[in-house]
Amino acid sequence: MRLSMKDVPVRVAVAPTSPCPVRLRIAGLSFGLGTGEAINLARQLADAVEKARQQPRGDSNE
Repeated sequence: MRLSMKDVPVRVAVAPTSPCPVRLRIAGLSFGLGTGEAINLARQLADAVEKARQQPRGDSNE
């Protein structure tokens, strides 16, 4: 099964007094992340972008 959405609104906010101060909102879902989790997610996203840039364009089933 595959679920894809294009042009999904993404919003990032900060709630400094919360135990999970980084708020990520994607397509109506809200996620609270700790600072370490947010940094790890950012690194994983950056790595995925770099990997995608290195691969030839085409349809991917990943």
